[in-house]
Amino acid sequence: MQCPNLSPICKSKANPNQKSLFANQNNSSLYFLQSMLSSEDKGGLDEILTTTYEKIMKILQKNKTLLEEYKEPQDLISDLEWVIRRIESNDFYSYDINDQTITDIEKNYCDERKDVNAFLELLQENSEARNKFKRGNTKIKFFSTQMSGEESKKFRNEIKNLQKHSKFMKKESTPVNFGDSSIQKVKQSFELGNIFNQDFEIFTAESNLGIENLFPLIAKEVFFLLSLNSRINLDNLDKFLLNARKGYKNNPYHKSLHGVDVMLSIATYIRPSNLIEIAHFSWIDVLSILVSGLLHDIGHPGYNNNFQIMSKSELAMIYNDISVLENYHISEASKLIRKNDCNILSNLSESELKTFRKRLIENILATDMVFHPKIQSVIKSKVTLWNKEKDTFIKKDSESLFDEQQDVLNFIIHTADISHSSKKFESSYKWSMLLMEEFWNQGDLEKAKGMKISFLCDRTTAEVPKSQIGFIRGLIVPLFEVLVDFLPELNYLSQNIEDNLVEWNLLIGDSKEEGFQDKISNLKLRLSDEKSDIINRITEVENENSEDMEEIKNRKETLSFDENISLRQPYERKRSLEDKFKKI
Repeated sequence: MQCPNLSPICKSKANPNQKSLFANQNNSSLYFLQSMLSSEDKGGLDEILTTTYEKIMKILQKNKTLLEEYKEPQDLISDLEWVIRRIESNDFYSYDINDQTITDIEKNYCDERKDVNAFLELLQENSEARNKFKRGNTKIKFFSTQMSGEESKKFRNEIKNLQKHSKFMKKESTPVNFGDSSIQKVKQSFELGNIFNQDFEIFTAESNLGIENLFPLIAKEVFFLLSLNSRINLDNLDKFLLNARKGYKNNPYHKSLHGVDVMLSIATYIRPSNLIEIAHFSWIDVLSILVSGLLHDIGHPGYNNNFQIMSKSELAMIYNDISVLENYHISEASKLIRKNDCNILSNLSESELKTFRKRLIENILATDMVFHPKIQSVIKSKVTLWNKEKDTFIKKDSESLFDEQQDVLNFIIHTADISHSSKKFESSYKWSMLLMEEFWNQGDLEKAKGMKISFLCDRTTAEVPKSQIGFIRGLIVPLFEVLVDFLPELNYLSQNIEDNLVEWNLLIGDSKEEGFQDKISNLKLRLSDEKSDIINRITEVENENSEDMEEIKNRKETLSFDENISLRQPYERKRSLEDKFKKI
C-alpha cells in the first residue's frame, strides 16, 4: 500500500518499516499521522506542523537562553520568564494581582483590607470562565459583513439623511397604540429624534408614557433612524416588541427599561460617530448589536451569576456554571425571534440568518462582567496603536475581519450595558439605586438560605456612594477613556462621569472642611429661593409687557441655571455656587 497522499513532505518522512502496518488498517491516514507524530526521525511531522503557541514559546525560550548566555540584566530575564509563564497558563485577561496592586487599591478605593479582598473577589469572580470566551471556526462561510465602499457610504448616508420618526410611523408597521391621554405627551417628549439628545432622560419619558408605550416607541425610532426598517419584517415588529417587553421580569434593575436603554445607548454610540466606516460594519452587524442590546437580559431572574452557581440553581445546572444568565438570555432571545408572528428576520437569507445568530450569541455573551478585562484590553491595544491619519482600524482584506469586527461589537454592547454611570447624574443615581435594591434583594435571600452574602448585597453594611465611586474610578473611567479615544464624538460622556464622581463625593461629604456639606446645602437653598423669586418677578413683567417677550425669554434662560452644577472637585463646585449667588 502506498503512503496516503497528504503531501510530498509527508511521503518523504514516512518510515518504510511501517508499510505493512498501514496495509492492515482501515483508516490508513489516521495511522500514518500517528506514526509521523511518534516518529523519532528528526524533522518529522511534529516538526513541520506547529501551532502558533508552540512557535511563540520556542522563540521566547530561545531568546531567554541567549540572554542567560550573554549574562544580560536579571530583570530582563525575569520579565521574559513572566511572559512565558503567562502564555503557558493561557490566561491573558485576568487582572494581574500582586502586593503592590492590593496596596494601591486599599489606598485609593477601599477603606479596609477586607474591602480590598471583597473587591478583588468580585473582579476575579468565575475567572476560570474567562478563557471559555473563544470563538469557533470563523472560516465558516458567513454572510459578508464587509460592504463595498459605495455600499458602506450609501448605508451611512441613509442614516444621516433620516430626520423624523413620524415617517417611520407611516410605514406598513402598525403604529404604537397610545391612549388618547398619552398623545399630547408623546408629542411633547418625542419631537424629531429627541431620544438622541444628550439631555434625554429615560425615567421622565417612562413616567410620561408608561413602559408599555415607551419600549416599542424607542425601539422603532432606533430601527428607523439607523436605516433598518427596510431590512426587517415590519408586519411582525409590533408583536416582537410586545413579547420582548413581556419577556423581561419586573426586577428593580434588570427589567425591560434597562433593555431598551441599552439598545438606545448603542444607537447613540453609532449614529453620531464614524463607527460603521471604522469597523466596516454591514447593516446586519448593526441590526445584530441593536437586537442584542434590546434582548440581552430577557428573562433575568433578578439574581446574578454568582447566586446561580452558589445556590446550584437549575440554570446553573443547565449551563454548567459558565456565563449562566447570558446563555439563558441567548436561548430566550432566540426562541422569541423564531416565533412565527414575532420573527422580524423572516426576510433574511439562510446565510444572513447564520451570521446574525453567531453575532447575537457573542454579543450577549460579552455582557458577562467576567470578560470585562479582555474586552477592554483588546480594543485599548488596537486604539493605542491606531494612527487615525494613516491607518485603518480594521483592514478590509484581513483574514480575521469577522473576529475583529466582533471585538468591536463586544466592546460596544459591554460598554452600553454598564453605561448608567456615564449618564446625567439624575438618571445615573436612579439606575444605581435600582441596581443596589436588586443586590440587596439577593442578599436578603442569601441570608435566608444561610449562604454567604455576596459583595455589595448586604443592605445593613452597604455604603452606596463609596461603592459607586470605587466602581466608577476602577472600571468605568478606564473603559470610557478607551471609548472616547476610539469615538471622540462621545467626549461628553467623560464629562458626565467626572460630574457624577463629584456628586457621589458630595453625598458622603468628601471634604476635610468642617461643615462643608451643610454649607453647600444651605447655599443651594438660598440660591433656589433667589432663583424662584427672580423668575416670579420676570413672570409678572411678562404678563404686563408682552412686547418684550424675546428679551424676557433670554433673561429666563440665563437665570435658570442648574442647581446641581457639575464640576471636577467639590471645592470648585462650592466656589462656583458662591460666585453665582454673588452675581444674583
